[in-house]
Amino acid sequence: QQDLIADGHSRASHGTFFNILVPVTGMGDLETGLAQTVEAEEVEYSWETGKTDEEGKPERQRLPTSKRVTYSELPQHLLIGLKRFDIDMVNFVPVKVNERFTFPAVLDMYPYTTEAVHARVEREAQAGEGKSEAKAGDSGESKGSNANEEDVIDFDTPAAVKHTDTKYLYRLAGVVIHIGTATSGHYYSIIRDRSAKDNRWLEFNDKHVRPFPAEDIAREAFGGVEEIGGTTNAAGKVVGGTKVERERNAFLLLYDRIEDDDVASDTETSKRVVLPQRFEAEVNEANRVLWLRRYIMDKGYMKLLSNLVALHPTPINVTYPTSGEHLRDWMERAELGGVDVLAAPPTGPQSVAENMSMIVAQFATRVLLATLVRLDNKAFMKEWMVLLRSRLQDCVPAAVWLCHYLASKPAVLRDLLVDCTSVEVRLAV
Repeated sequence: QQDLIADGHSRASHGTFFNILVPVTGMGDLETGLAQTVEAEEVEYSWETGKTDEEGKPERQRLPTSKRVTYSELPQHLLIGLKRFDIDMVNFVPVKVNERFTFPAVLDMYPYTTEAVHARVEREAQAGEGKSEAKAGDSGESKGSNANEEDVIDFDTPAAVKHTDTKYLYRLAGVVIHIGTATSGHYYSIIRDRSAKDNRWLEFNDKHVRPFPAEDIAREAFGGVEEIGGTTNAAGKVVGGTKVERERNAFLLLYDRIEDDDVASDTETSKRVVLPQRFEAEVNEANRVLWLRRYIMDKGYMKLLSNLVALHPTPINVTYPTSGEHLRDWMERAELGGVDVLAAPPTGPQSVAENMSMIVAQFATRVLLATLVRLDNKAFMKEWMVLLRSRLQDCVPAAVWLCHYLASKPAVLRDLLVDCTSVEVRLAV
């Protein structure tokens, strides 16, 4: 909710927010930063005077106005962005704010709601404090990086908020970490496993997903300074080193609203997050493709396929007619999307062996073009090429099929011979 207040005027309006942007510089912790977002700022605003001019239009007057934004309704999932990036107004270059900025595992949002802020302002006005109102969570000291502070997050629900209305209480569910500078860097996430009964966290860093110790989140996300190059004392602290800014720190925080039973006991119950059906289908399909590609690209799986191709015996004493009728018959049956060669094999001597030779050669070719050329490690492709050449030499119809297939697929040839940056792939094709 946005409130505008001037001499003899007031106005309240509502809007939807998707995330809360919290300042980091000089704040020290999330509570102080959130308190800053609900403090009033002085602006000039054009108010209607209640009179009209000669043309009948409402007259307006610009007055000093107090503008304040508070939170009248809170979502189930709260996304908080930390203002880690700023502009150096002297040199006009982007800079990253690596100051120490702590945040709790359990967040009480009531002090920043419209109800709480209005009640505080009214109390201060009645007490005659006026403009000297104190900011919630601000001790009056400038808070910044302090290497002597402990990097600890208490994941238990504080006793002070155990009996507060749970619609204002949130539990930390995820942290997005940025490591680097204002102009370059890398993002990764640390996410709480909501389905686990214990305080289990996972790190999602590109393709790597691994358990992350909950006790290390503060050290990974708070920022500030750290000592490097020193020695570790009995308490596990680095001493005698050089103090440098931590370039890895939290950029986004995700909080989930706490349910009533979570406050009654500090052990969070197991819950499954319900996704909208459309999103769940997209996630399931993405996971299916991911695992399929992982299995297909597995070296052990590729070795199994090469053993199967190598085990197939080649037809002996096969004579192909010079008229080409036999080859055309093979071509019609072997064409991609055409008749299955096993469903209606040609008759005659060696027909079964010829069919199997064609199938094996086609299979080896498709494995090469669809999978091997896309592997990062091209070493296995050389072994497969030797195997494929022997299959094609033993089955002339298969070699003819390959020529016909590549001739009918100019995009494939262009992709493999022109656009491809791998020398190994171009030489193999």
